[in-house]
Amino acid sequence: MRECTGATYLVHKEWLQQLVSGRKVPASFRHQDHLTDTECSVLIHQPPSALSQDFCFVTVVRIPKLTNRFVSLRLKEPWSRSHDLGYLELVRYVSETNYRNIWKEANSASSKPRGSQDRGSIKLKPVKASAEPGTPHPNLVPAHCAIETASEFLLFLDFREHTAEHCAMFSAAVLVGSRLLFVVYQLLRLLRYLHDLGLPLGPVTLG
Repeated sequence: MRECTGATYLVHKEWLQQLVSGRKVPASFRHQDHLTDTECSVLIHQPPSALSQDFCFVTVVRIPKLTNRFVSLRLKEPWSRSHDLGYLELVRYVSETNYRNIWKEANSASSKPRGSQDRGSIKLKPVKASAEPGTPHPNLVPAHCAIETASEFLLFLDFREHTAEHCAMFSAAVLVGSRLLFVVYQLLRLLRYLHDLGLPLGPVTLG
């Protein structure tokens, strides 16, 4: 299992635009010397709503690369997203699309002795990047871009001031009774969305 760590940064919006358009961290930035250390300290401690229109907070998540290689499985016939599933339907759907079970089934159905696979029969098709942005999911934090290094991915996300973890810290009664089931239901909806895209979901936490 790989551990993902994240941190919040204050950035200039023009710098962020250069990052997204260039897909790499800008080597230089024309506004980088316009603020003193004191001004930077004041900006960092301001709430997002009080920030200057030229600045914004972003969350950067560090995702270490895996040493092994694997391919995600897209569902052959994903359920229509227009159909709003109930709680029990979502539990059944997520369990049926669990990737561990899918890989076990695929391995048992097509396993061969080591060395017997015909390498020449494997054909890879290039994947074309879509120019149209996908439909955002309400339970996913929008991402600006991802930067790849030799050992990790850096995911630049919209900043969210509070999470479900903060809600539980403010009041333990927030996640009791049926309210906790509501959080579980939203997670199941997210799992369904990701499974339909052929993406596995890693460890889930309140943060």
